Amino acid sequence: MEKSREYIIKGDTWYVCDIIGERSLGHALVNSFDKSLPWFKKFLNDENKWVKRSVGAAIHFFSKRVIDQPEKTQLLLDLTEPHIEEK
Repeated sequence: MEKSREYIIKGDTWYVCDIIGERSLGHALVNSFDKSLPWFKKFLNDENKWVKRSVGAAIHFFSKRVIDQPEKTQLLLDLTEPHIEEK
């Protein structure tokens, strides 16, 4: 997760953020939901806008892959809700 954060910051563009967010962070959510959740809380409070955005890409990936666990999707949406208005 820390390496993903480093690459997102180094890439410094939307497409790097979205690719890593889906393919790395999203995959982590699908396969290790409970272990990755604290990282997403940390990423949402990061000072880097791309790191914050990557959480949305990860949740998007998760919601496409895990359609039979709506309670987890709702938990993720509740986690991000306070950050929706940030720019």
